[in-house]
Amino acid sequence: MTNAPYAAATTDALALALEHVADGVFTAVPSDEGRWRLSTANRALARLLRRDLVGHHLCEVLPRAHWRRLRLQLQELGRVLQPVEFEVDADVDGSRLQHLRIRLLPVTEGSEIKQVVGIVRVQTETIRIRREYMGLRDRFASVFEYAPYGVCFVGTNTRPVMVNRAFQKFFDRPLKQMTAESIVGLIHPDDQLVFAKALDKVLDGSRSYDGMEVRLATKGEKGLWVSVSMSLARDYAAGEPYAIVQAVDISARKASEAELLRLATQDHLTGLYNRMVFDQNFRAALTNAKRYKRQGAVLFIDMDDFKSVNDTFGHKAGDAALKAVADVLRKTMRETDTVARIGGDEFAVILEEVDTQQASHKVEHIRTALEGLTVTAHGKTVQVNASVGVREFDGRVDSCVPDDILNAADKDMYARKEAQKAQRIAS
Repeated sequence: MTNAPYAAATTDALALALEHVADGVFTAVPSDEGRWRLSTANRALARLLRRDLVGHHLCEVLPRAHWRRLRLQLQELGRVLQPVEFEVDADVDGSRLQHLRIRLLPVTEGSEIKQVVGIVRVQTETIRIRREYMGLRDRFASVFEYAPYGVCFVGTNTRPVMVNRAFQKFFDRPLKQMTAESIVGLIHPDDQLVFAKALDKVLDGSRSYDGMEVRLATKGEKGLWVSVSMSLARDYAAGEPYAIVQAVDISARKASEAELLRLATQDHLTGLYNRMVFDQNFRAALTNAKRYKRQGAVLFIDMDDFKSVNDTFGHKAGDAALKAVADVLRKTMRETDTVARIGGDEFAVILEEVDTQQASHKVEHIRTALEGLTVTAHGKTVQVNASVGVREFDGRVDSCVPDDILNAADKDMYARKEAQKAQRIAS
């Protein structure tokens, strides 16, 4: 037996709840000629349509275009006898477009619909925010993909998560391969350690970097110079931090810098170091010799009768002779030795960490290499001769004054030159 007071109270409570929900709720019953008459409607729906609704037909309270759309959905509801949900942009109040989500639920008796319950939810603001978000996302994706500089998102496992076109263009590798390994593997081997340490600091949030210059492991031994900026970002949806790595190609600037350095430090004719570099390296070598109690030597090389070569065969022959002597010195010396052209036909070599015997051996080696050296000028063979002087220095006992040591090597060279002349005259 139904408790009538309890049932009445429940009905009143439901009615009160419907009056205060944000969604519009209505019930409609079929009327004559396929029309539907509103039997109930809550305040939210009345506010949306700005008029009294109960007792009126849907076709009377809705604009014609919206009523046609709703009638089609009601027909579909009568066919499937299952809830129907759809969305529509409607100017129901005549002032602005509203985006509505409408859900129709049939109340049936057998296969016949006796009543329809409708729930109308205004989603205008939600859709607006969603569309703005989608627009921002699309713009971000476009900026990311077509940025003129390389951009890469790196996860905490140091593997690239996203890579844009410019970044991928740096490498001749498939995208799948690039994202399957640590980004450190994309850095030139000589720069991997410094890059890996910097990336660790970015990922742990301790610092960011701007303008760090490293080389990428592209084709060729030299690699591609880029300026890298790195900072930490956080994916608020997943809660995982990631590093944003931006790379700008600076290979052209690096090439220009290398060319300027070459022009500033190399002799333009022979490609050897110039006098400025020789003086700097000589001072550094003497400082190290005194600090670490080491020995070393300086060689002074001067070409014999160079003026007569220029006067007789021309300056091109003289230039060829200078280049020939430079090539001999370059091939004879160690990579750690400083070989320089310090004057018109004068060359000098800094030998670090050699004793007197080793220095004397190097002098004889150069003399042997220069013997029989010739160049061709105007169809004629020109003999090239040079004299070599040496002066050792010892950081344990010498004062190591650069000018004194170089002058001593120069004097030794002239003494040997005069001795060779006397020997040739005597023979």
